Amino acid sequence: MIGATYHHLLFQYRFSPRVPVRIRAIQTHYDSFIVSLRAGITEELVFRFLLMTAFFYILKRVFFPLVAQGFNAARWIPFLFSLLLSSLLFGFVHGAYGFMIAFLAGLILGIVYFRAGLESAILAHFVADLVFFNMTYF
Repeated sequence: MIGATYHHLLFQYRFSPRVPVRIRAIQTHYDSFIVSLRAGITEELVFRFLLMTAFFYILKRVFFPLVAQGFNAARWIPFLFSLLLSSLLFGFVHGAYGFMIAFLAGLILGIVYFRAGLESAILAHFVADLVFFNMTYF
């Protein structure tokens, strides 16, 4: 779903100079497979495993005293803010054209990461990119 939405919104920009050269140079299904796999692994490791987990850990330690005092709404604050911060950074990295869809994809992938783990987030990211690249560049 993410890949098809991304294709629909960004099809006209596929050969823009703002698109990285490694993506504009996709010519075969093998190229799209490698670019998708590389992006899925590296971006999920950086944005979900490192950043989102670090934000969650820090915010959980900050809001722990509120939870201990009985303010139960503070249980959700670390999760929500870590999800939003990592998704915002994910969107900024994808540039002006891809910010909104990357932000929304970051929210979805962050929820997948928290519920199902890193491997599932990597797989979801890989499949979304593979669908997008195959629909857009072939």
